[in-house]
Formats: sequence, structure tokens, C-alpha cells
Amino acid sequence: MLHRSGRASKQNGTGVERDSSQRKPGRHGIVKNLPRRSICIPSVLIVHPAMAPYRVDLFNALADLLPLRVLFVQPLPGYDANFDRRALQDAFRCDHALLSERGAPSTVTLARRMSKELQRFRPAVLVTHEFSRASVLASLIARVQGRRLGHVVWTTKNPHEIAATRGIRLTAMRWLTGTAAAIMTYSAESADRLAGLAHMPRDLFFVCANHQDPIGLRNLAAQSLPAVLAKCQQLDITHRRVVVVVSRLAPEKNVSATIAAFQQAFADDDEVRLVIVGEGPLRGTLETAAAAGPCRERIHFLGHQDTPVVQAWLAVASLSVLASTHEPYGAVVGESLIQGTPVVCSEAAGAASLIDSQFKGAVFPPGRIDLLASLLQTYRPAFAAVEQLAAQRKPSIPAPTVDNDVTGFVAAVSRAAGGRHD
Repeated sequence: MLHRSGRASKQNGTGVERDSSQRKPGRHGIVKNLPRRSICIPSVLIVHPAMAPYRVDLFNALADLLPLRVLFVQPLPGYDANFDRRALQDAFRCDHALLSERGAPSTVTLARRMSKELQRFRPAVLVTHEFSRASVLASLIARVQGRRLGHVVWTTKNPHEIAATRGIRLTAMRWLTGTAAAIMTYSAESADRLAGLAHMPRDLFFVCANHQDPIGLRNLAAQSLPAVLAKCQQLDITHRRVVVVVSRLAPEKNVSATIAAFQQAFADDDEVRLVIVGEGPLRGTLETAAAAGPCRERIHFLGHQDTPVVQAWLAVASLSVLASTHEPYGAVVGESLIQGTPVVCSEAAGAASLIDSQFKGAVFPPGRIDLLASLLQTYRPAFAAVEQLAAQRKPSIPAPTVDNDVTGFVAAVSRAAGGRHD
């Protein structure tokens, strides 16, 4: 979710640095959810791979709660160049800086800048992402500094990815997990799997994913609803039922499976339409596949859309589909639930753990197009027209939010800083 705020950027020798006004640690209601004896509000430096929209709510909430600085290694995630960099940079209210303007820096450059940030900011806890160069460097630095610096490794790997890790990657994962003072994962299932793999106590693992603020996302949907309804009028689908896919059009997203399943499930049903929101290298191929089937006039490709428009499409859809063969998490699952839309989700997605009842959706193996088609038909009786869903504004389906992530993050850094008293 992007809001425009913050001060103008200033150049330095290592890239663009943006320092927001320092906020004093406030008393946040989330802290009340933590055991009193475990609460510790340390200063934290996060070394994060790139600026990304799904971190805005979390990092801004954390900035209101504890002394926080974020070092973004690169400007934008490599998986999507469609983000508005300026709007994204302005959205982060936390104290932050950008290490490199041009891709991933060398290990020497990364080490120097991390050391500089540690000397300047003097955090009690250093958080690094994944089992990466930054995490290796952080582990070595933490060993040198001893108890003065707690290191937290934050991984997005889902249970399937953890179980499939082999060779040197497995060795690195076990070593880094074993040297960290605490570990953050995206789900309890991932925490269980990684704790067993590394032979570590489960209480060193905490859950912090990339959930969003429900009120903010629903407000964004309402903001763009008129534009989406106008688009529906143009496509002549205002009176139809919509299944939506929000995804990059890349091989691992497996959108072709959704198209094939839709063609199979609704070949003779003119009332249901498939709307695909997203852009990517496979768009031409997918459009060709869609045009070759019986639903050729009922599959609509909208290309890249801004966040408010995406949220409005999720709000007027009867069902959302994520069919990825590889998906560390899948933020669209939580976003769909926030907009009141159930999800048919691949079991390869980390966010499949959110689908714990038929009310929220269903989970399927990504290779089973026949099963996906059957699930689409199963949910068909509950479908409603776009105009009806727009008028009634579906209530949110209960799911974790950014508050849960803040709680997990604070618990992890508190443990790493020695906040837990045994």
C-alpha cells in the first residue's frame, strides 16, 4: 500500500539516502499481546534486499514502536519493474537508506556499508533477509561483537522449499539458523520444519510474514471501485460473475493452469468471466492459449494495475485463484481474504496455510488442472454478479494482518536483544 510522504532524497557516494524524522518509541497496543517478561524494545537495523510494497505497512508500524533503520540493498525487487519507485520510496516513513542504485553490490561493498551502518546507528539487533551474503556477514559480525549485537535471520521460505533444500544450501541454512539469536519465518509450519531441520528449540522461532492493514486495503478498494466498475461496463461484465487472477505472468505463476481449468469448468457458462491482472513475459503465450479455447471471449487480460485498482478487482470478484508452482508466500491470498473473497490456492504457496476452512477457499496441487477445474465448479453456486458485490461490499474474511507481523517481529528482536528472562 503506497502513501506519499517523507522528505526529499539526498545523494551521497553510496547511492540515495532518505532519512525520515526520527520517531520516539511509542506505546503500541500490540506490545500488550506479548508476555510481560519477554518485552524488550531494542534498536534495530534491517538489511533488506530491496524496497517492496508489501513491507510498507510493517516497517512504518515498527518505526512508530521502536528505534528502526532499514538499509535497502537495491531500489526495486528484481521480479517486478512496474513499481513506481518514487511513490514507493516516499511511502516508507521509517529511517531508511539505499545502498546501490544499480543492482546487487559486491560482497566487499555490502560488508563495508553494513559496518558503516552499525557504527553509525549502533543497533542492539541486526535483522537480515534469507540465508544470504548479508546473513553470513551479519553472523560473523555478531560473533565478533558477542552479546552486544543480536542477529535475527528472516526467511520467506515455505515448508516445501525448506524440505527441498539440498547440498551447500542446506549446509548454509543449518549453519546460519544455528548461529542466529532468533529466526523469523512466514508461518508456524515453516518454523516447525526449520526448527526440526536445524535441531533448534522451537521457542527461538517467530512468525512475521507480509500481511497488510485491512482498513487501508479496503479503503484503497473503495477508492478505485468507480474506475473498476467503469471497466466492467466497458467489458460488458457488470452483470457477470468474475474469477480473478492477480499475478505476474511468469512461468512459476502457472497462470496457464488457471486458464485451462477455467476453460474446462465454464465452457458452457456464459455468466462467468476470468479477469487476469498482471504483466510479464508470458502474456503473449497466455493470450494465445486463451484464444484457442471455448472461453476465448470470456478471458480478459488487463495488464499491470496500481494497488488500489488491484484491491477493487479483488473486492468485486467471486473467487481468487493462485496456481503457482513456486511461491514463497503469496500476499494476494491475504489481500483477497481482506476483500472478502475466498481463494483457491496452490499448496506450493506459503500462504496456503491461511486457507484453513472451506469458507476461506481450498488448496490443490498445482499440477492438477482437473482438480482446479472441479474446485472452480464447487464454488460456482456462491458466485455473485460484480454489481451486487460492489453494492454490498463483502465483509473481510478473518486472516492475519500487519498487527500479527508486528507482534512476531517485536518478539523476535526482543529475544535477540536479551529481552526474554528465563
